[in-house]
Amino acid sequence: MDVSIDLNHPDIVFTNGDTIFGRVAIYCPNTTIIVSRISASLLSETTSIVTDTTGIMMNRKGQEKHNIVHETQTLLPRWERDENIRAESLKLGFGHHHFDFALKLPWFPQCLTCPPSSAVFNDGIRDFGPSELPPSMKDLVRGANVSYRIEVAVTIYRNLFKSTTRKASPHPSDNMELLSTVVTSMRAQITASFLPQYHLSSGSKRNVAMRLSVKKMHEGSYTLYLTSFQLLLFGYTDIRAGSVSTGQMSCWTLQSLSNLGLELIPEGDTQECDIGSALWHDKCIPEEAVPTFDACNLARRYEVEILVGLQCWGKENERGGRVSVVQLRVPVQIGSGIAPGRKMSDVKEGVPVAANICNIGALEQKPSTSALGDENEIPAPPTYDEAVNGMVRSGLA
Repeated sequence: MDVSIDLNHPDIVFTNGDTIFGRVAIYCPNTTIIVSRISASLLSETTSIVTDTTGIMMNRKGQEKHNIVHETQTLLPRWERDENIRAESLKLGFGHHHFDFALKLPWFPQCLTCPPSSAVFNDGIRDFGPSELPPSMKDLVRGANVSYRIEVAVTIYRNLFKSTTRKASPHPSDNMELLSTVVTSMRAQITASFLPQYHLSSGSKRNVAMRLSVKKMHEGSYTLYLTSFQLLLFGYTDIRAGSVSTGQMSCWTLQSLSNLGLELIPEGDTQECDIGSALWHDKCIPEEAVPTFDACNLARRYEVEILVGLQCWGKENERGGRVSVVQLRVPVQIGSGIAPGRKMSDVKEGVPVAANICNIGALEQKPSTSALGDENEIPAPPTYDEAVNGMVRSGLA
């Protein structure tokens, strides 16, 4: 059996006193089901979370939850109008079955959690009368959530026992707009170009190699300025062992600059320009960022996030526009900086890898001077007969 909720107007934002119309859809797959009760409820909860910082040793977090709306409509059993009798149960065969409901939002909240003797129900403390229903909001204000939902309960007989199936449908799913939105007139696009295969660095020093350009997308005689720049590196490690998998994330701030005031596109100039690489060219990738790899049970991948703050300025003695932050996030790869084909004899012991690699390009261009019979060449190991004869001559055997 499958139970679902269908609203007649799912996209409408309801308010005080409105009636929500819908139906309960029950699908019976193959057998006959005996239903004893069907009910639909409109519920609303307000949750508040407050952290008490007055403690001496530790902070205490307090949480309260109140039910401000609780409207229930019983769809089955129902009274038959013609016969004036009450239908106790109903048999549902194969197919889809629908039961209509109508739930009305109250004009004012009626808290069912607080007892009647509490101060909430004392009208004497309310100078402005009862308040209206709060709007739906989730994570809009820290520590305050308001939710509305519709719940449906279907009770059936199964092997002489009752079984209840519940289905909830929160409405509305999105937050209501409490503040009017401001349409900005400035639009810009940033583009990041990397090395082939999206490598973030080149060479042994692991410096960031990137080309960043800005394109002005709006019309108008304004000068575009760069106010802030931030470059973040995110590393993800995927770990799998059998059927269990997990992941870990790390973050590094490669560059963070503010209050720059750098002119990018002058008034009446071209619509696109490059941002100078002096903002990030001397920044190195941290050693903790291991190279990108993908094995059977382990994988390491990276993403770069670029945040660019832009502002438009008009003529002299005019105020600047609002600062707009343009965000770009792109997957990249990190290499080890070790060039392939290097000779181990050219690597100095006790010297960091970066110092050993700095002259790899020059070494590859020079022809090899080693030859057979060179005194610096490591001799071949002795054969079995030579080793045994040497042991006999030395008296060890």
